[in-house]
Amino acid sequence: MVADQIIFYQEIGAEIFLCSADLEAYVVRGMDLETVRNIAIEEYLTNYIALGLKEKNLRFWFQTDYVTPYYRLRDMLSRKVTFSELNGIYGDLAPGKIFSVITQAADILHPQLEEFGGPRPTVVPVGADQDPHLRLTRDLASRFQTEFRFILPSSTYHRFMRGLHGGKMSSSDPKSYIALTDESKDAINKIMNAKTGGRATVDEQRKKGGIPGECMVYDLFLYHLIDDDQKLKNIYEDCISGARICGECKANCAELTVNFLREHQRRREKVRDVVDRILGKR
Repeated sequence: MVADQIIFYQEIGAEIFLCSADLEAYVVRGMDLETVRNIAIEEYLTNYIALGLKEKNLRFWFQTDYVTPYYRLRDMLSRKVTFSELNGIYGDLAPGKIFSVITQAADILHPQLEEFGGPRPTVVPVGADQDPHLRLTRDLASRFQTEFRFILPSSTYHRFMRGLHGGKMSSSDPKSYIALTDESKDAINKIMNAKTGGRATVDEQRKKGGIPGECMVYDLFLYHLIDDDQKLKNIYEDCISGARICGECKANCAELTVNFLREHQRRREKVRDVVDRILGKR
């Protein structure tokens, strides 16, 4: 969903700034930098390009390896935020987390530095859990009007998509999501084991209908696989009426997912040269 949104902005003329938060992963999550960078390239940058993001008007960077104006801004931002303010927003913080928070503010604000084109409207797509970062960044932007004349950044918010088991989707639990690099057999297995809104038995589901609002397979249809609203409505109504059972939905979902993954992975191989050029421009 985020990729679709970013691609849309680029198509209407926006310059795209795409960050690999490798410093945050290293400091906060304890991951080694080489692993984080490989994930950023293979699971994010390459997928975004394969999905349709263009090389033109795209700037990609790693937090640990960028340009001097970015790091200068990060250091300057730390002057106008207090420990008590950060503590009030995030609770108890280790020094590494504080450093990461200020770096994220620089990620958001540095496109408005003169070296990158000067003050201009910016939009940051985030999850709702990232809202505290945006609020702090807007406060910092307002405190640096004399130095930089920042326009306060805007943000859009995505609804959380649940994991395949019905709980939180987590990168530490590969069974909770379908990766764009998954093999077909693995994706099918995950779908077949996904939580559904089905009843205990087929007979009960025929009588009472299913509960699509509790079904992770329906979530895949809704968020990723089916664009046609009428088709979604038909699936929903067939489910709640008992005309459609979970096995049928899972088989349909698996077919659509495998077809998408095969085509996407074919495109991934075709864009390798583009990815290498983007990495070479940093």
